[in-house]
Amino acid sequence: MADTSYDLTDPASPPPIDYTQPMLPKSMSRLIAIAIADARSLDPSLYHPMSGQWHAKPLVGPCEICLAGSLIAGTFKSASDRQRFPWYFGLDVENKLFGLDSMRCGHWTSAFRFIYGFGPTAEIDQRLYALGRPDYMDFDGWDQFRAHLDSLEAILPALREIEAAAFSS
Repeated sequence: MADTSYDLTDPASPPPIDYTQPMLPKSMSRLIAIAIADARSLDPSLYHPMSGQWHAKPLVGPCEICLAGSLIAGTFKSASDRQRFPWYFGLDVENKLFGLDSMRCGHWTSAFRFIYGFGPTAEIDQRLYALGRPDYMDFDGWDQFRAHLDSLEAILPALREIEAAAFSS
C-alpha cells in the first residue's frame, strides 16, 4: 500500500490527483446541502471545526476542519490523520471547495464564480448579496459550527430560488 502521509513543508509533496474520486454537484445549493450533511455526520472525537483550516491534523488533538473540510472528510473519506487541501483534488473540485469556503463567509458572488465558472447577472448578483452572511462564519468548535450549519440551511431555500431564476431561460 502506498504511503499517504505527505511532508507539508515540501510544496512538491502533494498526493497525486485521484480521478476516481466522487463527483460533486454542479449547483451551489446542492453543494452546501452535501457539506452540511457531511459535517453533521462527522465524529466529534476525530474532528474539531475551525473555520481557518481545510482538513488539517495538528500535532495534538483532533483534525481541524472548515465547511469544505467536512466535505473532504465525508464525501471524499479522507482520513482524520491526514492533511488535505483543495488543490489535492483537481481543478473542478478545487473550485467547488473554494466556492464552499466563499459561501461559508457569505461571499455569494465569489462562490457563484467558483461554482459556475462565470459571474452572475446584475439582478442575480443583487439577490445573492441579499442572502447576507451566515452566523458564526468564523467558527471554532462544535457549538458555533452547528449554529453556522443551521444558518446555512436556513439560506438554502432562497439560494435555490436564485439558482432557478439564474438558469431558467
